[in-house]
Amino acid sequence: MSGLRETEWMSQYKMVKRSVQQKRQAGVPLTASETKDLADKVEFLARNLQIMQQSPMEYEISLSELARRQVITENLRKQVPMIATEQKRLVGGPAAGLAAGAAAGNSTSTPSDSTSNPMISPYSNVTNKGLIQRQKEILKMQDEAIEDISKGVDRLHNQALEIGVETELQLKVSYFICDYIFRMEAVQIFLFCSQSR
Repeated sequence: MSGLRETEWMSQYKMVKRSVQQKRQAGVPLTASETKDLADKVEFLARNLQIMQQSPMEYEISLSELARRQVITENLRKQVPMIATEQKRLVGGPAAGLAAGAAAGNSTSTPSDSTSNPMISPYSNVTNKGLIQRQKEILKMQDEAIEDISKGVDRLHNQALEIGVETELQLKVSYFICDYIFRMEAVQIFLFCSQSR
């Protein structure tokens, strides 16, 4: 058996997820090497998950848990390139915000705004049009996450149906075996009684 153990996989996933969240919250554009490093870590998780999916009994992990991990790994895989693009677009400093505002014709701040007040949000230099675009992107990301969850729920539903069919079949087989054993015992009793006469 090769690859990460079930618990090791989860701890690796949590570390990568934490790293992605920290990079997002920092608001600092990622370098190409940082983006590649995060993408490589996610791919490592995905490869190990595929190994687990090939022999779940070896790893003592349920199919529903494997399906859940598939969804969260795909979500993580989508987030890595999004961090790089959204930070390049939204975090360009005051000069970038002013240039974007001037180009759009509705700048909302001046250079003195961001320097004189340290409490101003890093998004204060983003135009109304930029904020609306950002909200649309967030809604799109949420829609994709909901769609992924929906697919996971559908998979779990199908697996539950298959388990139900399998259980019914197992019950029928067990009833058949019990009936067969009962009949064989009845035949043995009949033969024993007829021999003793």
